[in-house]
Amino acid sequence: MNLSISDEDHSGEDKLEEGVREVEEDPEERNKLLEQLKQTYKTRRKVKRRNELLKRCLKEFFQKRKLDHVCKEQDTSSQSAQIEAAYENKLHNYNKLTLNNLREIQEKESEEKVQEEEKTKMEEKWRELFETLKQTEVEKANGLMIMTGWKKEKRENMMKKFSKLIDSQRTAYETEGTAKSSEIRLREKIRSNELKLKRIENIADDIHILDYERVQADNVRIQTKIDDKLSELRKIKANNVSSETKISELQKKISTVQRHTEALSANLTTSHETIEEISSTLKKTISIRNKNLHTSQQLTDKAGLNLFPRLLADYKEKHTKLIEINEEINQLTETLDETRNKIDKLETSALQVKIGRKTDEKLSEKAAATEILDRYRLQNRNRSHWSRSKSRSSDDSSTIQSSLSLSFNAKKLLLLDA
Repeated sequence: MNLSISDEDHSGEDKLEEGVREVEEDPEERNKLLEQLKQTYKTRRKVKRRNELLKRCLKEFFQKRKLDHVCKEQDTSSQSAQIEAAYENKLHNYNKLTLNNLREIQEKESEEKVQEEEKTKMEEKWRELFETLKQTEVEKANGLMIMTGWKKEKRENMMKKFSKLIDSQRTAYETEGTAKSSEIRLREKIRSNELKLKRIENIADDIHILDYERVQADNVRIQTKIDDKLSELRKIKANNVSSETKISELQKKISTVQRHTEALSANLTTSHETIEEISSTLKKTISIRNKNLHTSQQLTDKAGLNLFPRLLADYKEKHTKLIEINEEINQLTETLDETRNKIDKLETSALQVKIGRKTDEKLSEKAAATEILDRYRLQNRNRSHWSRSKSRSSDDSSTIQSSLSLSFNAKKLLLLDA
């Protein structure tokens, strides 16, 4: 009776191990791996049922075999000697297999120690790289927040949240890695146990020393471990989904901040251009001012004003007096305009009152209208005369300035003659 499990039952697990070795940090491949896990658990349940059926069949087979041995009469010593020799050979082979298994277990333990040391080294390197990346990302985010003009409290809160997110992501990846490594180890243990079962079943056909209860206990224990790891994987997956959503929200916020910074940079470029234009115009005006100062200095030198400080002082005093007189004239004109406007308003109101009172008398209205028109004409004439006098006053001020300059030049000539 051949009790070995067929290769078709283990095909799903072999595919799963290949997928675990080739898996990367992508959600699609994780989903594929989870589907493969579901299929393997289904096949495992089927294998369990088959093992239970095989146990029942073996019990019945051994009971029948014992009855056959009791019923049969084996008096011949040659047959009994052959049976004992075959039994001893099988025991010897079984002892060899146990020794080989122990050696393999020791070799695997040494390999696992080496792998764990390499794993610790790789984890330390990964943590260092992660911390450097974290520092760079934190500096970038802080610089962006400073550029956008965030307050210190908001920046500190955002940096705390960002560091918490990164730490949660790191813990999630570490737990994922540990879960995957432990899952692969459990799969290797299951496979080795299944190979042991195959060997023991091949020997048990003739030796009757199968220990199915121990194997069943191991299977139950391993299955409980697998269930625990599956629950941990589900929790890690939920944490990954939440962290991915938070990261997507942060990426959106960062994109908006980048757009705002781009707009601000464009405004800065335009402001720099305007500043450059203003600086160029300032330079031009400064050069023109310097030229004018130079020309004024040359003119004063040519006129000889520097030689006669008294004449300069007299000229400046008269110039200031003329400016004050012009300002007083302007103030008087403004007051006159205001009084005229008030007089016009009063006249218009008086006309309206007179016209309202004298609606019945047509002749008196005509006379009043003619009188009002005559007054209005006289006012217009006075205004024109005032404007002419104003222009004459401005002309007089210019003539005064010219006369002052002429008197200044005459005094200068007299002094030179003296």
